[in-house]
Amino acid sequence: MAIRFLDNKTVQKLRASIVQCVVELVQNSLDAMTTTIEIHVDMTKYFIQVIDDGNGIQPTDLDKLAQRHVTSKCHSLEDLAHIKTYGFRGEALASLAEVSIMEIISKHSDYYDTCCVIIKGGLRLGPTRNSECAKPGTIAIIC
Repeated sequence: MAIRFLDNKTVQKLRASIVQCVVELVQNSLDAMTTTIEIHVDMTKYFIQVIDDGNGIQPTDLDKLAQRHVTSKCHSLEDLAHIKTYGFRGEALASLAEVSIMEIISKHSDYYDTCCVIIKGGLRLGPTRNSECAKPGTIAIIC
């Protein structure tokens, strides 16, 4: 059998395995300076939830969340020499959003509002704002 490249759809599906999904979400939590992470996985329902008490996502960044090559951690080749975070390529959430329903609920430590965005198969179904004052942190739900 000849060696050949995988098609893009297959590559996206393989990137988003359950274990890799949890690893990527936990690494995002660690990059957000979290002190506590809760992980809930239900393999029979293909459900993953990661809850952290990190800095949260700024409401102004929610519209860019889970887009390919969008990151808060690396902005030039020079930055690569000094990266001290797990994520920096802008790939993890984008790959997950392509093959799942993703809900991100977040409250940034500098803002009052709790914000939410839902992405299904790469298409945004929201953002929404909720004026409920929760503790800073992020909840990522993948199903």
